[in-house]
Amino acid sequence: SSISTTPIIIVGTTRDPATPYQWAVALHKIIQNSRLISLNADGHTGQGRGSECVDSAIDKYLLTGAIPAKDLACSL
Repeated sequence: SSISTTPIIIVGTTRDPATPYQWAVALHKIIQNSRLISLNADGHTGQGRGSECVDSAIDKYLLTGAIPAKDLACSL
């Protein structure tokens, strides 16, 4: 595993045809100071698809550097 001094969010879409969701899960297990945001949906990207759960977590991270207190399970 790896420890990052910078908090990291990892966004994975459960049925992503280009980047398998399992890769997001594996990366999250490697990086200790990370949160996994799972979007239960088809498609390649999680942001900007109409999930307030995903978008608000990403916006907060980009604006403040804060990661969610726990991993998130989001939907459209």
